[in-house]
Amino acid sequence: MRQLYLKDERFREACEDYAASIASLRRFEARDDAELRPEVQDYRRLLRELEDELHKYLSSCGSG
Repeated sequence: MRQLYLKDERFREACEDYAASIASLRRFEARDDAELRPEVQDYRRLLRELEDELHKYLSSCGSG
């Protein structure tokens, strides 16, 4: 996976987006008003989408 990260810009960008989204979600979840913040659900949804994208990408690389 490290080699893929280093050589494939699309994969690298998806990984970086995933890491940034996790960091943002953690910041929102740490807020006292987290249950009221729509961003929490937005970031959770985004993370699921990015996980699906990464999984599909890794699956396609493994079958090629």
